[in-house]
Amino acid sequence: MVRQLLLVAALLAAASPAAGQGGAESGNGTLTLKFGPAVFHYSKDPEHNNRPWLFGADWERESLWSIGGVMFNNSFDQRSQYLYVGKRWFPAFTPERVYLKLTGGVLLGYKDPYHNKIPLNHRRGIAPALLPAVGYQMERSRVQVVPLGTAGLLLTFGVSL
Repeated sequence: MVRQLLLVAALLAAASPAAGQGGAESGNGTLTLKFGPAVFHYSKDPEHNNRPWLFGADWERESLWSIGGVMFNNSFDQRSQYLYVGKRWFPAFTPERVYLKLTGGVLLGYKDPYHNKIPLNHRRGIAPALLPAVGYQMERSRVQVVPLGTAGLLLTFGVSL
């Protein structure tokens, strides 16, 4: 647990406005706290954990680029983390307040005997990841559905501070 808390502290320090190089966007951004209570797996497996207890934070600039990290219990109940950069879009073809998001980063924690459950994973539990999402934003609140490859769908909620 200490490792996870240090990870969140380092992430928030790196994403803080003071950590930037200055410029037009320095200090302009939003911190969003996230919680993910459920995963809906595509296949029934008694080993699957459907309650990831995901929590984390995302710092988003006015440009809609973000940096973030989450901690969660993976589908096999192993403590895991995802550190990422991402971008949100509000495409013209979507209803108002609906957005698309794409994040890319590193996924940590899928270790033996489940290391082969995610692509490009090393036995030490480190793998690259690319995750799309569809979300809905209403003032300071957000809800997202995140497809997890061929495994399932993750539901997350967020509140911007």
